[in-house]
Amino acid sequence: MEKTPEYLKARSKAVNYILYKPRTKQEVYRKLMDSEYEEKIVQDVVDALIELGYINDEEYTKKFIENQKKVKKLSINMIKLKLKNKGIPEEVIEKYIREQDLRDFDSIYRFLQKKKYSCELEQKAKEKIMAAGVRQGFRIGDIRKVIKEFYSE
Repeated sequence: MEKTPEYLKARSKAVNYILYKPRTKQEVYRKLMDSEYEEKIVQDVVDALIELGYINDEEYTKKFIENQKKVKKLSINMIKLKLKNKGIPEEVIEKYIREQDLRDFDSIYRFLQKKKYSCELEQKAKEKIMAAGVRQGFRIGDIRKVIKEFYSE
């Protein structure tokens, strides 16, 4: 492809966008399309950045999952949702979740500790905490398993 001034401008914008923080292919594509570049130019820029290694959805997914489980302590369902919204294909998400052998139990336990769950709480308070866990993307059955195992109810 001939490197027209429009192409160079779009590539520069994309590189600056990626250098701020890692981005997915879809995020870069959307950013450039929102900046009203021609679709052909946007596709050429994205393809070039993938070829140069600036965009790597698999590496992005791997690091995103590691970071979210360590820092944010999100449920697997929330991690999947966030990655889907960033344009990562389902099979890539599942591959890295399997590869890292992710389970929600540690995150649920930390969530319950943060919410100060205990056996002495009234039933209504317990249900409220469990409902909050479900809203965070944890499965109710998994929450009950963690409670049974760690809180001996």
